[in-house]
Amino acid sequence: MSRVALFAMGLPPAAGGCCHMGPGLRCGHFAAALTADGHEVLIVRCDNSAPARALRVRDLPGVPVAGREVGVIEASEPAFESELLRSRIRAFGPDALVGATVYAA
Repeated sequence: MSRVALFAMGLPPAAGGCCHMGPGLRCGHFAAALTADGHEVLIVRCDNSAPARALRVRDLPGVPVAGREVGVIEASEPAFESELLRSRIRAFGPDALVGATVYAA
């Protein structure tokens, strides 16, 4: 079993939220396939609705994916260049990084 950090723009379908769009659905599909194949997945979601220059990283409740709970970290766009987020990702210890973006992945 490997560990995969999945970077996404939207909320995965199993996460609570008022709307789920393409990027979140794509993230959910990636997470489901990886989890079903036995990989441990961490979703790192870019919160582009945060105030400009806000440095925010927070854990969201885990989401059920393919019968297992998947961790979710939400980070503001500026946090993606910060040690704060990098240290959280290193703590997970991913073997691979996968991007599920707005564009065709």
